[in-house]
Amino acid sequence: MTIRKTYTQNDRPTLTITWYDGDDALIDLSSASTPTFHMDQGNGTTVKVDTSATIVGDGTGGQTQYTFAAGDLDTVAANYEAEFQVLIGGKAATYPSSEKIEIIVIREIS
Repeated sequence: MTIRKTYTQNDRPTLTITWYDGDDALIDLSSASTPTFHMDQGNGTTVKVDTSATIVGDGTGGQTQYTFAAGDLDTVAANYEAEFQVLIGGKAATYPSSEKIEIIVIREIS
């Protein structure tokens, strides 16, 4: 299932994602490394964002979040693919694992 988020150009919202495994069980991130947030134009070559994100609370709720910075959402009518990555027990984990987060940027009116 693709996660779709629509944001207005130049806004700086916070994206919060809850991690679930293939059985829809919550993934405990309390032992995970600092997450990384990646966002590109879906072509694998034009990276727009590649930076640290955060784990919400103590990680037992399975949530990561990223607050967009200036310039992250400046391109009108852009569609991006995004993901979070962490290390758990020394192994890389990416969420979502089978799909990506789709970020849609709409035009700012003024």
